[in-house]
Formats: sequence, C-alpha cells, structure tokens
Amino acid sequence: MVHGIFLSAITAKKYSVIIAVPRQSRQIRRQTTYWLSALVAVQSRFSMIGSLESSEVKRMEDKSINEQKINEIISRCKKALDVSYFKYGEARKNYAGGRVDALGSLDKCLIKFNKTQNTEYLQDAINYLLLRMLFPLPGDHYTPTDSDGSAGIDGTPINME
Repeated sequence: MVHGIFLSAITAKKYSVIIAVPRQSRQIRRQTTYWLSALVAVQSRFSMIGSLESSEVKRMEDKSINEQKINEIISRCKKALDVSYFKYGEARKNYAGGRVDALGSLDKCLIKFNKTQNTEYLQDAINYLLLRMLFPLPGDHYTPTDSDGSAGIDGTPINME
C-alpha cells in the first residue's frame, strides 16, 4: 500500500505491468489481478512461437499451402484457448463434463460466419472441433477411413475432373 493505493504488478520476461487501484475497491483489485494473469498467459504463448527447430517439422507436399499462415492460425487458436481458460474456466470441466456442447457451439460459429464473413468465427470453430477431439464424449472414436468411408466434399477437385 502506498498512500491508500494498492499496486498490482506482474512481470513476465520483458514485460512489466503495474496498475494502481484505490484501496477500498477489492472487486476491482481482484478483476485487475485476473486480467493481468490472463495477459501473462497470452504473452507466454507469444514467446513460444517459433520455438521449434525447422528440422523437426516435416514440410507439406502441397507447396501452394502457406505453412507460415497455418502456423499463424494455430497460434491465434492457442491464444484464444488461453483467453477462454480465464473467461470460462478449465476446458476439461466444461467439455468432458458436458457443460458446454462443442458441436452446438461450432454450429453457432458457422452460422455467424455465414452472416458476417468474419473469419474469427472460423477460428472459434477450429477450437470447438479441437476441444471435441481432446475431450470426446462417450461413443466418440477415431477410425481412419479411405475414400469409400469419406464424408465427401462439396465441389469438384482438380484431380477429379
């Protein structure tokens, strides 16, 4: 305490954040600490980008796909999952426990994307699919299929003309 002011500070690597909050406002102090913790978690994810050696990663066969763009999308998805942890709580409790329906949430994202064309909803859709894979419900399973078992595609690919 400094002259009736509570100083909240969190340091993460190069970054320091100090916020002064009036002493009598405990709720604001708790919210400030909560959001600063979220900031530190997100910042730590930023520092992990590019930590893999390029020799550890197998390059894709299709050179028309921008792998850097894929890495950026995955990075944004991870950051969004970090923020969701602080906003909604632990993913295992929400998804494995059935409190949140990942596929129902996915449908909402796709409907919203179709209305707005905002690709943030597609990023959220990726995360909902990932969460369903990470926390499958009873009866869910992974069985690789060949072309006969495929769900199919919408359109005609170049190799099938």
